[in-house]
Amino acid sequence: MWTFAIVVTALLAALAVAAVAGRFWLLHLVNRPVRPALAGAGGGCEGCPSVMMMAAQGGGSAGSSGRGGNASGGSSASQGPNRRTFLRGALGVSALGAVGGFGAASLAFLWPDVRGGFGAVLDVDDEDNILNEIDENGGRLEYPPGRALLVRYDPEDDPEGQYAELTDDQNARVMALYQVCVHLGCTVPWCDSSGWWECPCHGSQYNRWGEWMGGPAPRGLDRFRVEIGGDGRLMLDTSEIISGPSRGERALQEPPDGAHCT
Repeated sequence: MWTFAIVVTALLAALAVAAVAGRFWLLHLVNRPVRPALAGAGGGCEGCPSVMMMAAQGGGSAGSSGRGGNASGGSSASQGPNRRTFLRGALGVSALGAVGGFGAASLAFLWPDVRGGFGAVLDVDDEDNILNEIDENGGRLEYPPGRALLVRYDPEDDPEGQYAELTDDQNARVMALYQVCVHLGCTVPWCDSSGWWECPCHGSQYNRWGEWMGGPAPRGLDRFRVEIGGDGRLMLDTSEIISGPSRGERALQEPPDGAHCT
């Protein structure tokens, strides 16, 4: 969506610059004085007498006006904006177009997408279907429309209710993690051998619930709220990214299944 906004703004800016340029050249052509062509040494000039007569009459009128004290009669006709004025105006319009494009792109990126994309509440699927897919994928399910990583959530592993607010008061059996590493923003892949999330960029490691286990990341993975609808469907709220738990906060006491990938 933000790419479309930039393209539209750039086109509008280009049209504005073209309009300024067209106005400049139109004024230049309209106000350019007419100079009759004189006959050359070896040829005649058809129509020159009438043109010269009109010019002489015009000059006489200007002269008489000048003798009468009218200062406007001796002034030259307006030539429109000069080159410096045109370039200055074109530069201003281009700058406004660039600023407008940046603003439109920023708003499009930050504004929630109420049509159902990232930034809105997404209807993922029936919760039982999601749990089956998680099991079939070795313990996790990637959900690209919500940029989310879905894993099983068992309230028995969270006796103090640390994630109750994110799991519909522990009624949901699915936890949703944000796919971006909190260290430098890499996408965090799943390590099949360890059963953890392990970032290949700088070696940050997170357990199945996205809690920090090692590496330079300052905290656990960020996450989203989920709710279970009356029909048993999982609703994923991507309008707000919840900061992950600190390094010292850890509810899931689950060691790695095997060797690490990083």
